[in-house]
Amino acid sequence: MSEWTFAALGVFVGLMAGCVVAAVSLRLPLSLRRAWRVDAHEFLELPFTPEMAVSAVPAHGFLKGWRFLIIEAVCATVGGVLCWRLGFSLEALVFGLLFWALIAVAVIDHESMYIPDVIVLPLLWAGLVFYALTAPDQLQWHVLGAAVGYCALRWLPVGQGDAKLCAVAGAWIGLEPLFTFAKIGAVIGVAVGIVYYCLRKKSEPYPFGPSLVVALIATASIQLMKF
Repeated sequence: MSEWTFAALGVFVGLMAGCVVAAVSLRLPLSLRRAWRVDAHEFLELPFTPEMAVSAVPAHGFLKGWRFLIIEAVCATVGGVLCWRLGFSLEALVFGLLFWALIAVAVIDHESMYIPDVIVLPLLWAGLVFYALTAPDQLQWHVLGAAVGYCALRWLPVGQGDAKLCAVAGAWIGLEPLFTFAKIGAVIGVAVGIVYYCLRKKSEPYPFGPSLVVALIATASIQLMKF
């Protein structure tokens, strides 16, 4: 099979993944909010009504609007590029799943200013396990990368989800490329902050997660292109 055939199949798989990403990124925050409200009622005795546990999103709400089309386009592009460069290989599968999960994280953070542990923490452990199985001689650098990535943002005035996302970056790209990841993320984050300020005419908090996701995908892609 030619590289372009692999790319076309990757685009198709990416479109399927985009449907999952769109649905998860829409429904997961609602599910977490319901769980938090139930826990707040049970353990803190805060007010709770049955209506608070009902989702207001229609059954196929994730299929509507530009939101779905943008997610589909990004996921399809990721799938196509990975399969074009790596074919149907273990690396293409693993990094495809990683990138699609990161896209879901970026969408959720953009829409709710929250990075869910239920996605980020499994990605952290998955990265360490992947390199423990495929490149055990490099595992120490990925463990150190995860530790440095987390500590670099842990005590800064950013969300703790951002620190965990940096730990994910370190676990997947290792210690040495972490500086490249930080530079890309910082540049994108500043640019996004300027755009937010210009649009809102005042300084307000804005999600940093999407900038980190783009930086991680870019840095990991640079490493993959060297294979």
